[in-house]
Amino acid sequence: MIHIKSWCPLIDIHTHILPDVDDGARNFEESLKMIKESIKQGINHIVVTPHIFSPYIKCKTKNEIIKIFDEFTKNVKDAGLNVNLYLGHEVSYHIRIFDYFKHGEFLTLNNKNIILLELPYDRELETFEDLQYNFECYGQSLILAHIERYDYYSIRKLKHLKSNNVYFQINASSLMKSHRYFKKANKLLKAGLVDFIASDIHYNRINHMQEAYEFVTKNYGQDVATKIFYDNPSQLIL
Repeated sequence: MIHIKSWCPLIDIHTHILPDVDDGARNFEESLKMIKESIKQGINHIVVTPHIFSPYIKCKTKNEIIKIFDEFTKNVKDAGLNVNLYLGHEVSYHIRIFDYFKHGEFLTLNNKNIILLELPYDRELETFEDLQYNFECYGQSLILAHIERYDYYSIRKLKHLKSNNVYFQINASSLMKSHRYFKKANKLLKAGLVDFIASDIHYNRINHMQEAYEFVTKNYGQDVATKIFYDNPSQLIL
């Protein structure tokens, strides 16, 4: 691969580095290792997005997450790591998700009006557009996490959703040629549907952000790479 040095810092909006809260980092030592690798990748802004409402993972409550995050950021600072950390949730769809939102039971990204939403993998959510409209009425925008995984969504359908102000994120790992979603991720990029690329890093996953940045720069141009890896996410957190 041709190495293209990043001229802008990378921003990662989807990570599981908070220790012992979901299926991400299992302890503080693993968290530190993951942050150090992120810094090596050229990332200096990280949104910590633990799962909530996942049917597969035992998740902490919002208040528990906030307390753990506050202690975590202090410990990271004490470790001398030069990185900016922000908090949010990766919110798994739940039939009562809008009620949970109105009762303040989950976190938006960096306390901004935007929600990182994970949809079901096995079926299309027929009520999604109604849900998106309800959130929009409350001034909230949706980012669909790792949209390359939702096989039921065609390019045509995603273009329709995007026209209704839904944003899309793909995983950096999906741009590795051996990955099962490589072709799908490229189709999404070619269609101009990708707003964010993030690591979705867990303790047992490799961080491919720099490789993904280089891939996008080489194949889709510097302007596209800068928009996806810096401009769009910076509007969320900076």
